[in-house]
Amino acid sequence: MKLNNFDKRVLSAKQAGTSLAIIPLLIALLFTSAVLTSGCRLPKKSGQTDGTLGHELTAPAKRDPAGPPLVLPDGFPIGQEEAAAIASSLDTPLEIYDALRPGGAADTKRLEKAVIDRVVDGDTLVVLRDNGTEKLRLIGVNAPESYAHHDKTARTHRGESVSRIVNQWLNKRTVYLQFEKTKTDRYGRLLAYVWLDAHTMINEVLVREGLAEERRYEPTTQFNDYFAKLEKRARQDMRGIWSDPSGYRSTK
Repeated sequence: MKLNNFDKRVLSAKQAGTSLAIIPLLIALLFTSAVLTSGCRLPKKSGQTDGTLGHELTAPAKRDPAGPPLVLPDGFPIGQEEAAAIASSLDTPLEIYDALRPGGAADTKRLEKAVIDRVVDGDTLVVLRDNGTEKLRLIGVNAPESYAHHDKTARTHRGESVSRIVNQWLNKRTVYLQFEKTKTDRYGRLLAYVWLDAHTMINEVLVREGLAEERRYEPTTQFNDYFAKLEKRARQDMRGIWSDPSGYRSTK
């Protein structure tokens, strides 16, 4: 078939239009190839995860220490509902503890796994291990005495408040036990740093939240200097037992 001059012009125009339409596609393909070749990554949206590790790119959640402080009254214990509300906030830390704690995060695979059978008071737990239940004393901390204390004259309302908060927070939870130089005390209780996960040690949270004070018991003193710094921050924030400086008498 022969084409006249008009037909030839129409065909040339169509071919030219097709070529122009392909140009943006070629540019996009070249850009993508350059990014992949150079090893660069395209920007990620906020909150997008890294496909290699599955971790969030944003910083871990953290409460504002300048927010409303945890206040414990001296004249009466808090109710169970208030204790539960306070306990629900404790899993969101006031600090990024891994950045402050000597040694950073824990390797929970190297620690002993247990379950908290019940809470005795703010610094004493009963844990379920392979050989049954045993009483455990948290290393390096001391909470005010609760209503569970055998000596009625030693019992305090603040100690009972702390006990109720800790019970609401920890009862029946799975934990990891880190032992030190001495595994038991003179009363036969286990001595341990107790972890909820690799980044959260119960001992440190209690001190930072003002639910216990730092207490040095030789020779188990690995974290005492660290706990002392956390207590200082709790005192400055007037949290928990430090919410009324005249209402709590340290027994150090």
